Parts: sequence; C-alpha cells; structure tokens
Amino acid sequence: MLVLLLFFCLGNKEVNAAPLQEPGEGFCVPRAVGVPGMSGPPDWWTDSPGTPRDDPRWRGAARRDIVGGTESQGTLRALYADEGDTRYLYLSFDVNFDPSLDIGTDQLAIALRPASSEDGDTEYLIHVQPLTNSDEKTGEVVLSKFLSTRPYGGTSWTSTPEPAWLNAFMRHWVETTGVDAHSWTVQLRIPITGPDSLDVSTDLKLYAALVVRTPGGYIQHVWPRDAPDINAFGIPSIPNGLPDASTWGPVFVDAFLPNEDVCSAGVSLAWNQIGTTNADPHTINLTGPNTFFAAPYNGTADVIPDGTIGARFRLANWGAAMPSDQWTEIAFVTSTIDIPADSNTPAGALQATYTVSDTDRPTYEAHPHQCILVELSSTINLDFANDSVVRNMDFVEASTFERDAEISTVGLGDPPGGNTEHDLWIFVEERNLPVATWADRIGKSFVALTRLGGGPREGQDRFVGNEFYGWRPGWEGNGVAPDVLSREESWPTYRIHVYRETGEFFDMGDGQLPNLKLVGSYGYYLQHEGSLVGWQTQFEGAEQISPHLYRLSLGKDAVAQVSNTIVAE
Repeated sequence: MLVLLLFFCLGNKEVNAAPLQEPGEGFCVPRAVGVPGMSGPPDWWTDSPGTPRDDPRWRGAARRDIVGGTESQGTLRALYADEGDTRYLYLSFDVNFDPSLDIGTDQLAIALRPASSEDGDTEYLIHVQPLTNSDEKTGEVVLSKFLSTRPYGGTSWTSTPEPAWLNAFMRHWVETTGVDAHSWTVQLRIPITGPDSLDVSTDLKLYAALVVRTPGGYIQHVWPRDAPDINAFGIPSIPNGLPDASTWGPVFVDAFLPNEDVCSAGVSLAWNQIGTTNADPHTINLTGPNTFFAAPYNGTADVIPDGTIGARFRLANWGAAMPSDQWTEIAFVTSTIDIPADSNTPAGALQATYTVSDTDRPTYEAHPHQCILVELSSTINLDFANDSVVRNMDFVEASTFERDAEISTVGLGDPPGGNTEHDLWIFVEERNLPVATWADRIGKSFVALTRLGGGPREGQDRFVGNEFYGWRPGWEGNGVAPDVLSREESWPTYRIHVYRETGEFFDMGDGQLPNLKLVGSYGYYLQHEGSLVGWQTQFEGAEQISPHLYRLSLGKDAVAQVSNTIVAE
C-alpha cells in the first residue's frame, strides 16, 4: 500500500487546551503566530499573492459566534501582534448570511475604551459601511469609514480626522456568488498602545454591532451577545443610539493572559488533538480512504449537542514559506456525538473521510510531506479560546530518516536593494542529538521523558503506541502546553529555521551585519528504540557556511527543494 507521509508542521507552541476553572466572561486575545512558512499575523493590506478573508494566519484566534436559528449569523475573531513599540489588535467580523446585500446600508460599529476609564479618558467609535463588491483574492479598500470620539461618560460623539491606519489597514469582502454568497467580512488592524494609537491599553472594553439591512428591516448581531442593540442608527452619520459603556465586554490583549477568574473558558484545540486514525497517525493513504479527526476540549459548563460544532481541514506542502492560497480544503464536518461539559471530545465525534483523487495523487507523490490546519466553528453561541491549530511536528521511527522539504520565496516580494535574488540564511537546530549518548554508556535504551517540575502530577503525560499525550488543568504561566515543554527537554529534536535578508544592516561595533527576518521553520521529533550510540545528521540543498549554518539564494517567487537525513547509530 502506498502511503503519503503527513507531516505536522513546526509552528509556535500552542496554548494548553486544558479547562479553565470557574471562568469569567473575559475575551482573552491570543498572540498571532501564523502557520509554518507564514509566520506572524494575517496580512491583507500588502501585495502578497492571495489575501483571502480566511487567511490561515488567523490560526489560533479567539472566536465568538453569534448564532440565530441553525447557523452562525455573525462571527468575531481576534488576535494581537507587536510591531516596534505598537501593539495591534487584529479583528475580523463576518456576516455569514445577508439576504439582500445592501451596499452602503449594511454597517459595522466598533466601540472601544480602557477598562478602567476615568475622567480625561477617551472612548472611540469606528463606523464602517461596505460600499462595493470585492474580489475574494484581494479585498476592497474602498469603503466608507469614520472614527469618532467622546469623553469618558459622554453621550455625544464627535467625528475626528481619519487616521492613516484606518484607511491602510482595513479591508472588506462582499460575496455574491458561490458557496459564500450573501456574506461579507470586514477586517481591520487597530493600534491600541504606542505611538499614534487609540491608547485604550491592553485591558479594554469593546462593543461591536454587525448591522444587516434586509427587505424586512434591520438585523443586528452584537457582542457581547447579551448587550443591547443600537437603538437608533443614522446614515451616513455615526450611530447615536450606542448602548451604555457599562454593557460593553472585557477584552484582554496581553502576552500574559489573566487567570481563570476573568478568561472565558470556551472550546479549545491543541496540536495533539488533530491527526488521522490510520495505523500510523501521521500518514495519509494515497490509494485508500483516510479518516482525519479533531478532538477539541469543551471547557464550558454545558454539553455541546451533536451537529453544532464543525471542523474544517486544510492541507499545504510542508516546509518554509507557503502562501495562503496554497492551503487546500479537503473536508468540512460537523460533530456526530454530544461533547460533555468540561471534557475532551469523544472519539469519532469529529471525523472527516478523505480519499486522494486520481488527479491529485501525482501532486502528493511529488510532494508527500504536508501540513494540516484544522479550524473550528459552531452553530450555537460558543466561545472559542482558540478556534484553529496546526500540528507542530512529526514523530518518525529513526534508524535512517530521510525527508525532502520545500523552501520558497513566494510572497516575499521583490528582493531588497534591487537584487535579483533573495539571500536566505538557514540555521539547523539540533536538540538531544549527541554523538555519544549517556543511555548507551549505561546500557539502557532510549528514550526517557523529563517531566516539568519533577515528579508526576495530576493528568500526567503518557505514551500510547508511538504517540505522546498529556494535559494538565489550568493555564501555565508561560502559555506553553506542558507536554510540549516536556518533549522539548528530552526528545531528539531536529529543526530548520529559514531567515531572509531585509536589505537593512546593523553595526554593533563589529562591522555591518544584515538584518534578518524569519521566513518560516519546520522540523521533526525523532524516536528510536534499542541501544543508541549517537546521531548523525545531514542537510543538503544549500551552501554550508559553518556547522549548522547554510546560505541559499532564490529569485522572486521561487521554490527550492532541500534534503534532511538523520541516522541513529
């Protein structure tokens, strides 16, 4: 039987999917980490190839579905990222069903203020009216938008000059055909701290209203869900019926999220809760059916009924630098079993069957190493602590392990300084791959795990076959799942990190050196049973500059294949 190796890509470490005890109502916004090959936050304002509204870099976003009837009518997603001294809040608002698409009268209102407002503070209102239909690939810049302010405790809004960021970092999409017909999206990047920001701090209050005009009247999808609707709406003037600020919801935009007393628990998904049900869970059969699974954690106090949570599965070639339009959807499924409160999803509840078509088989035979991205949604009012995840790395049985990967400059734009090629620097990271192992010296076989904080704890980590599972209740202070840290401390680990020269230079007194920016990373965890003397590794496909350092020059939108070989001796 032919098999296609499914490689779960190396991205940033995921937040633990454990439940939050006695959660509050806070909307805790995660940091944007992107996906392998496309690090950082979503980017819809540059000329990178393909800027779909479902950019995979929304991965890990906090999500709130606003549901009416049998489907999500509106969706709010949020991430944050730092750039220099400025912290940006990334927001995506979706109207999933608009029966008439009334351009200029469908509207979005977003109100923000510091959580601990006092006299002298300012409240802000962003008011948006989509004006034209737009291209799914690029999004539209042309839309009517206003920024208004009022003093803390005030009732009257004053229009202010439009700041540069409001025009530069806002896009909208209006879909009139296809599976997404009768829907529209607005995405924006708001500076909340730092120079030229709204200065609402990382602990703020937010109110949002998606206003949908229909032949029968106006529908409002608001967050917080229990907040009042806007009771009067002026067109084209700003809303004058915004609900009292005491009804706005708490939002936390911080690298160190608050404790469980303020963060809403919701549903979460960790990297070790997705995969396939094949005998080797990291493979895809090329000639037979495959079953993908997602097993999110229900951190709420309620049962999630069957059929109300969905999972979207996407694949992309494995390696560094993958444009958003290279992610292919292979399935969307809904749950078939109730998910108990404060529990993991039962086996089989979210499964997707996928068979590689005759048309696609040659492509996967040529590029057998793939990344998987799973995104969750709901048809009921669910809170998602994070709604999507990529699988970080692959486990491979090692005696001799050989894999190819792609390194690409697609989406990086023109090389800097008028050059014809991008200069890439490739760093090979090896952890726990000694030439001679302590285990061999004492005559014991590899591998033993080092546990965080010493001995076993509640919900301890365990092995099942060659898979590694583990979770522990509560948020970890560093925001990293403990099973990931345990594995980092002890497992043989091999990673490739790719950086590009930006055309800028630094001089710290030892001469000018180029400024480098991360393109992406990929890697492996290795497993070997039996006596082990040591490891030998080899990276091919680029010029070696020194041990663990390589250089590669590629033209604009070019792809190079590299080879990774690891031998257990």
